[in-house]
Amino acid sequence: MMNLEDYDYNLPKEKIAQYPEQRREYSKLMIIEKNSIKHKIFYKIVDEINEGDVIVVNNSKVVASNLKGQKETGGKIECLFLREIDPGKSLWECLIKGRRLRSGTKIRFLNNQLIGKIINWKQFGEFLIEFTSNEPIKDILRANADITLPPYIKTFQDDITRYQTVYASVEGSIAAPTAGFHFTPNLIQKIKKKGARFITLTLHVGYSTFMPLTNEILAGQEKIDPEYFSISQPFSIENIENCLQQGHRLIAVGTTTLKALESAVDTKGEITRVEGWSDVFIAPGYRFKSGVSQMITNFHMPKSSPLLMVCAFAGKERILHAYQEAISKNYRFYSFGDAMFVDKE
Repeated sequence: MMNLEDYDYNLPKEKIAQYPEQRREYSKLMIIEKNSIKHKIFYKIVDEINEGDVIVVNNSKVVASNLKGQKETGGKIECLFLREIDPGKSLWECLIKGRRLRSGTKIRFLNNQLIGKIINWKQFGEFLIEFTSNEPIKDILRANADITLPPYIKTFQDDITRYQTVYASVEGSIAAPTAGFHFTPNLIQKIKKKGARFITLTLHVGYSTFMPLTNEILAGQEKIDPEYFSISQPFSIENIENCLQQGHRLIAVGTTTLKALESAVDTKGEITRVEGWSDVFIAPGYRFKSGVSQMITNFHMPKSSPLLMVCAFAGKERILHAYQEAISKNYRFYSFGDAMFVDKE
């Protein structure tokens, strides 16, 4: 079994980006091709794109899903609404920060506009909660909840739309597919003029992106939290299939896009699932099926599932070497940080 400590690295705190680049396309871009590394600004990625390339992006939009409330006894809590399980019974899976939470605990929000009762505890701070409300809970969240930023972003208080991609359109994620932050409408048009195509799919980023990795998960004995994906547009499916048949490059923007593609295809690389729930865990040793040959991704946290996925795709030694290069060249890390464009090992 792999050792998670082998995917650790030392990152000075000042390298963690607290703000996005003022202009999206002016982030740094590391280009890794075989064993060579080049450094550019992201808008120069147009020079790396070939006619016939198909670039797949995740159009999921981050929804406001975080509410502060209190227990019936007065203790403060913070609740992240992950997923509606049963609309008829108003059952939700939630992450709750608070003390002495157990089955039967009642929690209240917005001056009793929304009341919940904990049914049971799942894992890693997840709870199943039954709510009562006079209006749909999704409407309450849309009007009152906050978008949850990653815990390592401490000071960002600017326009929250910067925590969305410019093509985000399908609500459902609790966190952004951040590799797409660097694209602008103008840059997308320039890439299309080279003869490349952009197509969209949807994977709603859930808790599995942040779940602490355990030995059971690494050994395949425990499943990660499932995430919903959809590749429902015939246009998208046709373009992916034509791209691979014609020998062009299929480029995934972000680990969520790669995960959705891998969840959609069978062992022959053919798309046989157009939607569903994915609990695919991609780590070194995984055999890729989708035909993705390059990916665009940010620089991820040590010992995290996105880092393991990138190492599985491009090779552990290449990626960890590139991370050290990025640190020495003052790249910015994590959600608001810089990007890499890397080919499959």
